[in-house]
Amino acid sequence: MLKVAGLRLGNFINHNGEPMPVVQIERRYKTIFRLNDLDVDERIIEDHFQPIPLTPEWLERCGFEFRKQDEDYIYWGIENFTIIYGGITGGDHGWFLNGYHNDCHIQYLHQLQNLYHALTGEELIITL
Repeated sequence: MLKVAGLRLGNFINHNGEPMPVVQIERRYKTIFRLNDLDVDERIIEDHFQPIPLTPEWLERCGFEFRKQDEDYIYWGIENFTIIYGGITGGDHGWFLNGYHNDCHIQYLHQLQNLYHALTGEELIITL
């Protein structure tokens, strides 16, 4: 399920297989999101929209490049920002910010967008 608290302007989410950007967030008595030309209540987002799973294809769309692979990890990066795919203690597999395996598990595109913005101060450019 998609949690609206983790969304911000520019985040992409999935609606019926189509990636849609959040273009406006309005907070009054309830939070309203504008996705393209569609105004959506936060309950509708959580019930009918899905996060976009982070995949190598989405990383390429974000400008990341494959850097290297060893027997445990696959490294992808853009400039000096590197994430890795691999296992951690307990058998969990997924994407992690390089050097923060247990603290920063990234599963979805909007999480990567938010993390990249928080650490670099810049928006991640996504090519559809």
